[in-house]
Amino acid sequence: MSRTGSASSLRGAAFTPPKRKMSTHTTASAAVNLRQVAKKIGKVYLQWDAPPKSIMVVTKIHDPELVVFTRELSDWLIDIGMTVFVFGSQLIWKRSPPLSTPVLPLVPKPAFDLVVTLGGDGTVLYTASLFNGMAVPPIVPFDLGSLGFLACFSFGSAKEILSNVLLGSSGHSGSSTSLTAPDSGSSSKSNSPNLAPVAEVYDVLNELVVDRGPSPYMSQLELFVDDSHLTTMQADGLVVATPTGSTAYSLSANGSMVHPSVPTICVTPICPHTLSFRPMLLPDSIEFKVVVPARGSRTSTAWASFDGKNRTELCSGDFVSVTMSKYPVPTVCADDQSKDWIESLRRCLNFNVRTKQKEFIKK
Repeated sequence: MSRTGSASSLRGAAFTPPKRKMSTHTTASAAVNLRQVAKKIGKVYLQWDAPPKSIMVVTKIHDPELVVFTRELSDWLIDIGMTVFVFGSQLIWKRSPPLSTPVLPLVPKPAFDLVVTLGGDGTVLYTASLFNGMAVPPIVPFDLGSLGFLACFSFGSAKEILSNVLLGSSGHSGSSTSLTAPDSGSSSKSNSPNLAPVAEVYDVLNELVVDRGPSPYMSQLELFVDDSHLTTMQADGLVVATPTGSTAYSLSANGSMVHPSVPTICVTPICPHTLSFRPMLLPDSIEFKVVVPARGSRTSTAWASFDGKNRTELCSGDFVSVTMSKYPVPTVCADDQSKDWIESLRRCLNFNVRTKQKEFIKK
């Protein structure tokens, strides 16, 4: 959920919850219970109210190899009774058993029970962006790209994996599939402190980036946490990432790697002018604002991008407001959330890989 306002009025009327005295024992018990609930929020099990019937396949239609894989998978899904929608770039078509040719176009978007991605991490990000501002169906990502940090499944096992997911929905024991729901951040832009906010709201799965753009000078940005002024930064830019995006651009800018179940917003400066401006982890319950100063800066503009897309110029007095979205992006896990994340660190980033020291040779 995103809320906008002027740079001079960062927040509306604050709600003060009623005060209640709590004993030390009650406070400790509440903290333990919150931790237990937090463990369950990031991982649920796939259970359908009714057997799934429609599946959306997102692929790269300009990649000849992926086109072959897409057709093979679509034909198999149709054979087992699924209605298949294939979406790639600007092309969407529907295939069902009675049809032998694509039908174009398909508007509006139908409700999908499941989404299958054939590509890499970029395909997963692109799929999430298709459902901007709405609930995202569970995503089964197959690794046919160059990295595969988010796409954890091998296409060679596609039929077996999808069979387990679909059978799990029918109530067969032992076939439920664990899900992870990465946070997605909503961001918006305001034209000016004296004008109504522009309705530009984006859900991002990885990160928001505010940078200097084509200017040769550093960006000067005002950072706010709720009503409080955090700092005035001078740097090439700033990365505001979700835990899912902490292993992407934020990591390249020396940010921390964050476990996907940690409820946080990662704030990472890009080449800051002061060595004391270090990456920060803020609670995801706050509203984080990046404001372009109206005066007193060499540069009067900055540029914002949302998961690498929708690049927008921010002028003096404009701001971007970041809060956690109410629409998570559920992705099916190969094992469970923690094991998948750790395995991705090893497989994709070669995390802490080195030759072990040899033992001392005893004489």
